[in-house]
Amino acid sequence: MAKNKRDILMSKLKMHDVGEKPKKSHCGPSLMEPSVYYPSLYLNVEQVPELAGKEVGDEVTFLVKGKIRSHSINDNVRSGKRETFDLDIKKMGLLGK
Repeated sequence: MAKNKRDILMSKLKMHDVGEKPKKSHCGPSLMEPSVYYPSLYLNVEQVPELAGKEVGDEVTFLVKGKIRSHSINDNVRSGKRETFDLDIKKMGLLGK
């Protein structure tokens, strides 16, 4: 069976779960606190027309091209080394199913 371009691309991408667990507070966990935080991105249909017609809860897959704007390394004795990046997203496309 021939694979389509999306399947070929997805087979070459390494996907990562980017969720972070909240840091422990001195008061203990809150009932309203989510167990995992995910980064969010706000877009409109002028930026990505393929989002038109999508609904809350739909899962979508994007291919993003960006430029690294900043890079920092925080070497904390308690929490260990944490490396972060800030990106300017230049182009993106929604991969169809």
